[in-house]
Amino acid sequence: MTCEEVRLSLGAHALGALEPDEAVEVDNHLAECDACLEEFTGLAILPPMLAKVSEKDIALVAEPPRQVLERLLTTTARRKQRGRLLLGLAASVAVLAVGGTVWGSLATGGGGGTSAAREQAAPAAATAAPSTLGYGAAESNEDSAKATERSAKEAASPEVGVMMAPMRFEGSSGDVRAEATAVEEDGGTKLTVTVSGVPRSTSCQLIVVDHEGHEDFTAVWVLDPEYPAKASFDRVTSTPLGQIATLKLVDADRKVLAELKPA
Repeated sequence: MTCEEVRLSLGAHALGALEPDEAVEVDNHLAECDACLEEFTGLAILPPMLAKVSEKDIALVAEPPRQVLERLLTTTARRKQRGRLLLGLAASVAVLAVGGTVWGSLATGGGGGTSAAREQAAPAAATAAPSTLGYGAAESNEDSAKATERSAKEAASPEVGVMMAPMRFEGSSGDVRAEATAVEEDGGTKLTVTVSGVPRSTSCQLIVVDHEGHEDFTAVWVLDPEYPAKASFDRVTSTPLGQIATLKLVDADRKVLAELKPA
């Protein structure tokens, strides 16, 4: 037997309602399959809870209402462990109630129409238990909540594939003036920096600071003595364009020469 076939029979097996040969097959499977054995262990609480049921009621549901139980267990098997346990208990109680009334009425009214009554009672009991426990409503509410949360996250996130417009940063301190243009590119941001007023041969470095205060140090750039007083250089940072708060132009001693803020 496959796991799916065994799980459809676990509830009936826990109640002792399986045929002997089928019970042996289920036991053989449980001896080798830990997952099915764990599920069967959870259903093992059903017999003690039904211990107070009279022998007359048990006899009424043993044959042929077993088909009703199997219909309910088929629905149960499609739900999670928690759903199976609760629905299995509700199904057992519903079967006993149906068995005590429907089959008693059939016994009084004669054998004619027994097959038709059994077919009508089975779907009714199968659909009543899930409705009573409210599984459909619970799952619907859970799906609705997840959909609402997902929509909120999508609304808060930038649209995929939409590039941000370039940003300009500028700042000055004393004779030093710097400005930068930041352009979004794959994997980060490209920065084109123009500086003036920095002594020649000075080692410059650009520090990218995001909105959470994290710093990304770009490569060092040396102002060559032959360069003009105003010069430009390009740098790349892994910080996304939309997360850049400020840029810091520092020298080799990490002294801030100029702090650039969005223009």
